[in-house]
Amino acid sequence: MKRFSPFSWLWFVLGLLYFFVPLISTFEFSLRMLKGRYTFEAYRVAFQDPRFYTSFGYSLLWAIITMVCSLLLVVPTAYWVQLRLPKLRPYVEFVTLMPFVVPAVVLIFGLIRIYGRPPLVLTTTPAHSSWATLFSHCHTCTGQWIRACVPWTFEPSLRQRRVWGPIG
Repeated sequence: MKRFSPFSWLWFVLGLLYFFVPLISTFEFSLRMLKGRYTFEAYRVAFQDPRFYTSFGYSLLWAIITMVCSLLLVVPTAYWVQLRLPKLRPYVEFVTLMPFVVPAVVLIFGLIRIYGRPPLVLTTTPAHSSWATLFSHCHTCTGQWIRACVPWTFEPSLRQRRVWGPIG
């Protein structure tokens, strides 16, 4: 049986703290709506406000639209790059790494500024801003999905290799 070194446990605990301390802090902050007491008053107020449900529904709608658009971009792109354009794979990987290097919020606001200038003026109204945000989210999500799918999901079968010959 393999034993783990104390150094690996240290990294594991630091990773847990890195992920869970902000979540716990946010939850604790949300309980302090009334001064000096921990209550669920903030949640009660939010769930009784009809604007919350309107905003939540709007966010949910755009999340679903973003996922559908991302899937419609990811599957053909991953398939095409893996099977037909293997020489472009390094360039696609470079573009898909951008969401990991640049924080998503910074990338999205940067793309919204790009979409707000000619020739793509897409941020003149709230509806146009929603579409610009959709394009930005699709860019960040698509990059991560392609990165996850390309190496193994679209590996050509033996029959495809016989028909098309060696790939890559």
